Amino acid sequence: YILTKSDDKTTCFIKNYDWKNNPAQIEYKLLETAEVQTAFPEQIREFGIGEQIKYIGAEVDIDESSDQLKDLSQEKAPQFIRKNVFLRVLLEGKASLYEVITANYLRFFYQKQGDSIIQLIYKTYQLPEFGTAVNYTYRAQLNKEINCGNPALKIKSIQYTRSELLAFFNDYNSCEG
Repeated sequence: YILTKSDDKTTCFIKNYDWKNNPAQIEYKLLETAEVQTAFPEQIREFGIGEQIKYIGAEVDIDESSDQLKDLSQEKAPQFIRKNVFLRVLLEGKASLYEVITANYLRFFYQKQGDSIIQLIYKTYQLPEFGTAVNYTYRAQLNKEINCGNPALKIKSIQYTRSELLAFFNDYNSCEG
């Protein structure tokens, strides 16, 4: 299905590429024999394939700095750009969790009900001398925004992975009812 920005839901045939990375666009047909159409994140609110795959189209501030060791930035702070993307929905609730995967980076985003979608900031960067360091700002974000009585010590151990963030957001949503 596709849900337009005006909340019109259309059942259709979406070309499923078994995306490892988030799509920049989707191809779909209204009927099996119809012409292929293309949709971009700025055109549709969401799309889904079966019960397992759901993406939303959103305009977000995203740091596209590479996670690849050979291409690391020397900036500790994220370099945000405003961009329309398809965010993969990992969990919906009082606090929702989304993901963007490309060939160069993995980013997680969150949204509390009624608020904007915000990137959870995690960034590996090159030190001026030798070696690398990591900006773990996402832990402070979780402690401040998505915390239902968790001690800061527990939050400090959360890794920037799908499984650990999903578990943390599940706990938060259960705690919040």
